[in-house]
Amino acid sequence: MSICIAAGIGLAYLEWLQMVSGDAFINFRLYSYDWSSSNPFSIPFVTLGKSAFHLLLDRQWIDWKYDLFSLSLVGFGVFSLWKQRHILLRTYPAEIAFVIAYLIFLACYNYPLVMNYFTRFAIPVIPFLLFAARKWLPKSRLVLWPLAVSSALITSSLGSRL
Repeated sequence: MSICIAAGIGLAYLEWLQMVSGDAFINFRLYSYDWSSSNPFSIPFVTLGKSAFHLLLDRQWIDWKYDLFSLSLVGFGVFSLWKQRHILLRTYPAEIAFVIAYLIFLACYNYPLVMNYFTRFAIPVIPFLLFAARKWLPKSRLVLWPLAVSSALITSSLGSRL
């Protein structure tokens, strides 16, 4: 049922784009100018590595804090997911398939500035990765509330950086 709902929403969106712009795939065509080639995919981690290397050369090390935090968070989540993969795959197969597919896409994305926007690109999978890591995360409200407030402040200051 949820796949049918998602497919219906996707088709309605494509129909709306067709009516408004005359091209249902206008977003895909417009984003194609950002790719290094005509293909949105590259060899895994190549564009991500090049982007990270250029980021290291272009900015001071203190300016990497958001990107390093995001990479660390995703890395910790992937490690947690891997440690519990048998249980999570049995219990949440669709969600795990989404996370794996999205992370593969992110590793293969052919956008030269992918590392600059890694924090934004990782947003769809972070809740799933944190869920996988819930065994190792603090449960005390005295810890969680300051973390929630500080993450909101970090995120709001991130928008001004971009």
